[in-house]
Amino acid sequence: MRTGGKRIYINGYFYRIHKVFRDKGYFCCSKAGNAGCKARGHLVLGSSPPKYKITHHHNHPEEHNEKIVLDFMNQLKVVCKSGVNMTVKEIYEDVARIHPEGAKLKTFNMLRTTLYEWKKQDN
Repeated sequence: MRTGGKRIYINGYFYRIHKVFRDKGYFCCSKAGNAGCKARGHLVLGSSPPKYKITHHHNHPEEHNEKIVLDFMNQLKVVCKSGVNMTVKEIYEDVARIHPEGAKLKTFNMLRTTLYEWKKQDN
């Protein structure tokens, strides 16, 4: 499981936390709106290892490519904002060596504008 903001990744699927009450976070599938997926569940906050229960089944395949892209883009963002003395093209190529699958799914030309925006934010 991976958390980040109000989006979590569990067993091949992304979910959005839509409510927190006491010690539980309630979530629904990130495809609930556009694909009508009914999968949902809850997460016990602060538990280690994380405890969660999924209710309802997904109506779509797992989202492994989205996870690959998310990891690749998160790493790009960290490096761009770090203040490192590299061009965005050099940053992309460097991170792409570590995340080749992500680079296949998101080319430099697809991300150029985003990379420049992140790079500007390091100042």
